Amino acid sequence: SQFKKISSLTNGKGILTVGTDKGCVTEGGCIMFVQSEPSVEIVVNITSASESAVKFKSAFRMMIDEI
Repeated sequence: SQFKKISSLTNGKGILTVGTDKGCVTEGGCIMFVQSEPSVEIVVNITSASESAVKFKSAFRMMIDEI
């Protein structure tokens, strides 16, 4: 899929990919989904983050949803 192509380009490079398409995160193509309306929602795919060598501080992880 188009989302997997994104992850194949960034894996292991420490690049944080952020998008507004939640499907990208649930399919593992992007690391983070951000939505601000009607309320703030931040979702992180922990597996994708690990594969891309991206780490988050525990204080941030307490404020987000992880999948």
